[in-house]
Amino acid sequence: MTSKLGLPLLSVLIPSFNSARTIDKALISVFSQTYSNLEIVVSDDASSDRTCMLVNRYKDPRMRLFRRTENIGRVANYRTLLLDNCSGEYVVVLDADDYFLDPCFLSKAIDVFLSDSRAVIVSARTLLVGLDGDYVSRTLPPLNSFYEGSRLLLYLPFHGSFFSHSASVYRRSAAASLAPYSFPGRSSDWDLLYRMSLEGNTHFLDIDASAWRFTGSNQSLIFTMPEALLNLSVWKRIYSPLIDCFVPNFFYFSYCFVLGRAFKNDFLLALRTCSFCTALDFSCLTFLRYPLPLLIWSIVCLPYLVLKLIANLLRRRFR
Repeated sequence: MTSKLGLPLLSVLIPSFNSARTIDKALISVFSQTYSNLEIVVSDDASSDRTCMLVNRYKDPRMRLFRRTENIGRVANYRTLLLDNCSGEYVVVLDADDYFLDPCFLSKAIDVFLSDSRAVIVSARTLLVGLDGDYVSRTLPPLNSFYEGSRLLLYLPFHGSFFSHSASVYRRSAAASLAPYSFPGRSSDWDLLYRMSLEGNTHFLDIDASAWRFTGSNQSLIFTMPEALLNLSVWKRIYSPLIDCFVPNFFYFSYCFVLGRAFKNDFLLALRTCSFCTALDFSCLTFLRYPLPLLIWSIVCLPYLVLKLIANLLRRRFR
């Protein structure tokens, strides 16, 4: 669907759950975008607070609200929004506790799509902020502004080109063909975006496009250890189209166990380190077709396990 000016329709998908504290800021940031041909779709996942009442105060004709009577969960809400509730040629997902920073972000993204027919994703940086908006950190810009097909995954661990959901506009048809948001772990957004990057070109804009609120209760950050182990397997799923050989899940468990113990006071640091190591393994496998994970595991994990074993033996010997 295009506008009278020939501009393609862009769907802004806003999944929400008990988001009364943050939904206003998210919606205002969407209304402030300079791109005009927008479809704004809010899908509330059976909130028990005032979220839907706050959304209904806005009378923008471009906006629709779907209110679910039963909670279907964060990932299923993403999937239903994309496949059943929107009609845009392009899509961006803005969780209800996040918001756009650059009012020209969506316009700049569409300009890139219109100039490159093979583009499947246009992404940018995200700021990590507290609930009150205080700056915490920012995602690093990738080394390059353009990656063709698999080159994004080949250089991923070295270039730091990590996607942010709210700062990534993607082509809806490319996403719909990949069983979107089907990964059962928390990184379902990474799973879709990185697999989609193999379908065409990826562009990165040199702007701070969005803010990701760190509230301490973000659904994407609440992990149990089994969930963390499951989530780490996203890298195997992402890189599997590029790799001929089999890599046992043993490496995932080793990384998560060892680093989880080493950084037990900062589980997020452990999880990020595990993700980096696993992505590095698969990137090396893709380049070399050689089981380099064994070497990396030996360097990172084996010394820790040996020292731990010796310490336990000595403790028993001199008890």
